[in-house]
Amino acid sequence: MSAWMAGRTVQRRAVLPAAILSLAGMSLLATPAQAEVSVRPAITTPAGPGPIVSGYNKMKCLDDLGDSTRNDTPIVMWDCNGSPEQQWTVETDGTIQVNGKCLDVYREEKYNKAMLILYTCHGSSNQQWQPTGDTLVNPVSHKCLDDPAYKTTNGTQLQLYTCNGGKNQIWLLPAAMAPAS
Repeated sequence: MSAWMAGRTVQRRAVLPAAILSLAGMSLLATPAQAEVSVRPAITTPAGPGPIVSGYNKMKCLDDLGDSTRNDTPIVMWDCNGSPEQQWTVETDGTIQVNGKCLDVYREEKYNKAMLILYTCHGSSNQQWQPTGDTLVNPVSHKCLDDPAYKTTNGTQLQLYTCNGGKNQIWLLPAAMAPAS
């Protein structure tokens, strides 16, 4: 699959919502991220699964394309719909997981526009994430989980990019998963 090209939109079958999420009342609690990031304490207790919602468009969520457990599955932006492929957990080891696999930076790349995929959890630096303010930062590359060019089209593959304070880098974790201030 040639989903590694920047800006590529991946198509998939329509998913009927298993549940409709109530996103009303969600708000950003911190000021926008700064270009230089200060790291919050690591999460010490994992919480139950839930959606990771875009701070730019609260109707969009991180999605495991096609509810797959296959390595190299693209992690994309998709309408929030309560489906299993949007039920992420933030673990105490710094990984973010869905379907027993980890949110992973393709081939451990650390440059801008490196694509995000689903991969077997192995604990390497490309699978480490820290909630920092309202961003998710890979602490080794010091880059943020990013919605490329504010593109909220279903199937837009997410990427790693220099933290810049843009709303396309703000992600709302389920309240139970958010680190203490």
